[in-house]
Amino acid sequence: MPTNKEVIVCSIQMQDKNFDEAETGSRVGLAIKGAAAEEMKRGFFICAPEDCEASAKLTLSFEKNKLYPGELKEGLLHVTTGMQTVPAKIADMKENTITLEVEKQIVYTNDDIFLLLDLNAKKLHVIGRGEAIKTS
Repeated sequence: MPTNKEVIVCSIQMQDKNFDEAETGSRVGLAIKGAAAEEMKRGFFICAPEDCEASAKLTLSFEKNKLYPGELKEGLLHVTTGMQTVPAKIADMKENTITLEVEKQIVYTNDDIFLLLDLNAKKLHVIGRGEAIKTS
């Protein structure tokens, strides 16, 4: 994900030893069939499609960082989860909910935490955190 391309994992290696599976967060080497290494970008997931989401619009339950000095306002910021950090803009804000439009699809699971970042801030960059809200 997010290419929706079907790949087959032929083998998994960690520390030059073969394994049948790897835990989340493990640093692995994969031999895959069905995609070239150049197609696999940082933050992409190899998983069953039902195990994750890929979207260019996110609605998050949002909690502002108490130490962030500024107010959350519309404009360009960044959102990060896992190994993905992408530019985003605020499409809608309510009391504890924020909707973001991101420049490219971001892949995530239901358990992922998102950080909103102000990379232009002079000191503290973390605006707050959020969890995805399922929209229908």
